[in-house]
Amino acid sequence: MLFTYFAVPPELQRRTLVYGVLGAIALRIIMILLGASVAASLLWRPRSRV
Repeated sequence: MLFTYFAVPPELQRRTLVYGVLGAIALRIIMILLGASVAASLLWRPRSRV
């Protein structure tokens, strides 16, 4: 349905799908790493005693 809407030729549909899946996996990994980095730097920082 999306390939028809965006007029992707049949010979390019498989490659488009593979790039989409790989892009989604890469972005998910990046977001997980960024979230873990932010959480590690902010949430578990020892409190300074003044």
